[in-house]
Amino acid sequence: MTDFSADSAEPSDAELIAAVRDGDTAAYALLYRGHVEAARRMTRTLVRDPADVEDLVAEAFAKLLATLEEGGGPESAFRPYLLTTIRRLFYDRTRKARRESVTDDPEAHDPGVPFVDTAVQGMEYSFVARAFARLPEHWQTVLWHTEVEGEAPADLAPMMGLTPNGVAAMAYRARERLRQNYLQEHIAADPADECRWSIERLGTHVRGGLSRRDSRRVEDHLDECRRCHLLFVELGEVNAGMREVLAGALLAASAGAYLGGSAGGSAGVVVSGLIRRLVRRRSVQAGAGGAVVAAAVAALAMVLTGQPTPVAEPPAARPVAPPPPVASVPPPPVVVVPPPSAPPSVAPPSPSAVAAEPTPSPTAVTMEARLEPVGTLVRGRPGVLALTVVHSGQPGGVGGGLAPPAPPDTGPLTAQVTLPGGVMLRAGPAGDGWTCAAARCTRSALDAGGTTRAYLPVTVSDTATDDAPRVRLTAPRARTVAATAPAGVRASGLPAAFAGTAPAALAVGGNSLLSCGDTSRTCPDARSGQREADNGDYHMTRYADQQAPAGYPYGAAVSGAAIPVRGKVLWAGLYWSGTGPRPNEPVARLRVPGTGGYVPVAATRVDTASGDDFGAVYQASAEVTALARGSRGGTWWVAVEREAFKGGYNAYAGWALILVADAGGPQRTVAVFDGFTPLSRGDSYSSPLWGAPGAASVGLVAWEGDRTLAGDRLLIGGTPVGGDNAASSRSDGTPPGWHTLGTDARTLSTRPRSPTLTATSTKDAWLLGPVALISPAPT
Repeated sequence: MTDFSADSAEPSDAELIAAVRDGDTAAYALLYRGHVEAARRMTRTLVRDPADVEDLVAEAFAKLLATLEEGGGPESAFRPYLLTTIRRLFYDRTRKARRESVTDDPEAHDPGVPFVDTAVQGMEYSFVARAFARLPEHWQTVLWHTEVEGEAPADLAPMMGLTPNGVAAMAYRARERLRQNYLQEHIAADPADECRWSIERLGTHVRGGLSRRDSRRVEDHLDECRRCHLLFVELGEVNAGMREVLAGALLAASAGAYLGGSAGGSAGVVVSGLIRRLVRRRSVQAGAGGAVVAAAVAALAMVLTGQPTPVAEPPAARPVAPPPPVASVPPPPVVVVPPPSAPPSVAPPSPSAVAAEPTPSPTAVTMEARLEPVGTLVRGRPGVLALTVVHSGQPGGVGGGLAPPAPPDTGPLTAQVTLPGGVMLRAGPAGDGWTCAAARCTRSALDAGGTTRAYLPVTVSDTATDDAPRVRLTAPRARTVAATAPAGVRASGLPAAFAGTAPAALAVGGNSLLSCGDTSRTCPDARSGQREADNGDYHMTRYADQQAPAGYPYGAAVSGAAIPVRGKVLWAGLYWSGTGPRPNEPVARLRVPGTGGYVPVAATRVDTASGDDFGAVYQASAEVTALARGSRGGTWWVAVEREAFKGGYNAYAGWALILVADAGGPQRTVAVFDGFTPLSRGDSYSSPLWGAPGAASVGLVAWEGDRTLAGDRLLIGGTPVGGDNAASSRSDGTPPGWHTLGTDARTLSTRPRSPTLTATSTKDAWLLGPVALISPAPT
């Protein structure tokens, strides 16, 4: 049984719904108590008899309980789903009764509304509906309750599991994103490839919502593309008149998307009551203005239900007209709440039952929980959240005499994770016995004094919100505990490509793919490190090691590095980078030691950068764990086709391989952070990592570093790593002193005080690539 006592934090609707699906009827009692009055208010607009009101409300709660117990129903938007169920039940009863209302006063049913061009209004409101449907569910929820229900942030905060300020901030962001989505809906689909990036962000750009760098990129494209510039001017005109389009009917146009997932479907069961509410809310305005609003909402109703829906709002002095005859009631919409196979046996909870909900046992154990991003959650990148759970009880005493008994274990653990909009938890094992599915992770019981840690992999969309992730942890014999991550989604940083706790060891290596030309008399001495020179001193060309095994494409660049494997490979990542524009389909060919040929590896991610110090450069990467697993180490060979990189003075190209292996010994925390950050002269860059103080191994991959220029520094927790020339064109797995002319791939040691990375440049411009960190397991 989940602990929802007065001693615990007031749960949100999403948490209560999850508990109901786990069989907790006390959680449903809280949902009943929080929403029953709203259900009664809405039901009174449909029926007059108080007995019928209570009957409809009770039946709706019972049906929704059965739906939740079967695994269906909403995830967080409980109230709209409940109101939809009530209206469906009402229309079912009306259709079965076949009652008709006869009157000699046609105005009772058709008072008339001012003419509106429904073709234009229908198009605009369909844009609003689709824009609303693209919002995350929790943003839809906060807009519904604040704009349609008229609730204050303080009243909505407990249901959302946020503070009032948090609700107000979320509502502000939701309204702004709705406006941006609305503008974006005016743009035709399938733009040209060269326009796609800018077109996809044009609505946000018009609203001033892009970062400074992205805004400059869009503006540069608009300067060059007349077609996109005309589209930008058109969106500017739409934005100027958007207040008139969105005012009044903004949320009404989106009711269908909110309740049923589209502009149709379940919208029909809420539109008539919503229309009356919206028109009534604005009846205090001038008569002409109220008529315009009523006309706009009438057009909206046709968009949502697919047929004409008259709007009747009687004057304040007249009583409310009786319900319209069956013939004028819209047909029943698509069923939102599936009927149970048998009548539900559980009656809706009564107020007395709510008051009698159980309180936690005084012997319940105490847990502590922490939820933290591993590195940074970055928009458009996969990431990892670390969930740490501690059983605060101590094991039984030791020594002579009677030892106190050990506290009980927690019982099975359940973690309900609430993620920002646009962030999704990936299903599967999460380490230490944890398994995740949907937004829930489970594990077996935790003994007294024990600690467990789960690494939750997530995907983060380009439009993810910056809210902080939250978790609610429950167990049968423990008090419920909640935790909020110290940071949410960010626009930049170092996200984790891999993270875990294991007896891990780290191996890194790599080599050049562009080098000084063989026609230069000084090139051999420069490669061997016997001559001080850098890639700026040579016209860099394709490098093909004469010792490379055959089988790579003709004319390709190829090189090798001897990288050991100290146990079973847990994770492996291949990176290749160089000067030139991003290839359409970046592919490298990897020859694993002990195998008979080169295997094509298609890049799963490509990052690009440009600047006066670098020109155009890119980094391609792919996980190659499946290829590396089973290898005992040796010389790894990588080949990339000639056209992949652009040679010349100051050009570079190379590859790097990061291997994490289970080497036995003590448990260690390991994480690999993806990045491609340019550092021009005078630049500084910082990002959080993940680990604990103590002796640590750092895997560094960097590009375009010069051996003869110092001043490029890497610090972990304030402690320098690699001296005053961290990017010095050295890679593990190459001969001693070998000069890679722009490629760094090596393992370094340090004792950081905290897991924070800082990279700087004073003389030598360089690019920071992925970074790996293995440190003591944190407590």
